[in-house]
Amino acid sequence: MTCAPEPFIIYVVDDDEAVRQSVCVLLEANGCQARAFENGEDFAEFAQSSEKDPIAGCALVDVHMPGGMDGLMLLEKLRHHRISIPIIIVTGQGDVSMAVRAMKAGALDFIEKPYDEGQIIGLIEAAKKHYLDSMYVERRRSGAHQHIAKLPPREREVLQLLVAGLSNKLIAQRLDLSPRTVEAYRASVMDRLGVRSLAEAVRIALLAGLDNEG
Repeated sequence: MTCAPEPFIIYVVDDDEAVRQSVCVLLEANGCQARAFENGEDFAEFAQSSEKDPIAGCALVDVHMPGGMDGLMLLEKLRHHRISIPIIIVTGQGDVSMAVRAMKAGALDFIEKPYDEGQIIGLIEAAKKHYLDSMYVERRRSGAHQHIAKLPPREREVLQLLVAGLSNKLIAQRLDLSPRTVEAYRASVMDRLGVRSLAEAVRIALLAGLDNEG
């Protein structure tokens, strides 16, 4: 198994020192970088301190950590602070209902104790793919926002109406413009966005959430 790209790190959050050490050894033996935390509070503090430079990786979190922040509470705190990282919940047989609650709250998956090497490595691979897919989508969304920000207000308005499915004629009527002027705005929008077709322009607008604006 390869946990590239760097620095993709698996954060092991468990109150049992022996478990933390054994899981880290297992992950490192499979080519991963691992970092251990003995409670949810410490990991939450670390994750919050990294908000301006988001942490790259996933977290393997014990759902039941007596005397402090359990896995579900940790997940909710991370989501409250909009910290997006794939979370895999580790659960004992009696904690499955809690793990299901955690998944409904946004955990990627859960694994029951006792688990074998193949199970945990498989889940880490899935978490890595989820992370990379999320980063790809986020990069596209960020790029779309940057493109849309280049548009003057009137061109942005024309594009928004195009996304709504209006024809040049209807846009002209809506904005009290001539169809030829609307066509000129449309051409300018495509030029500023660096696209050759209306479909590409619409795709960028949708990624930027232009269709949801009032």
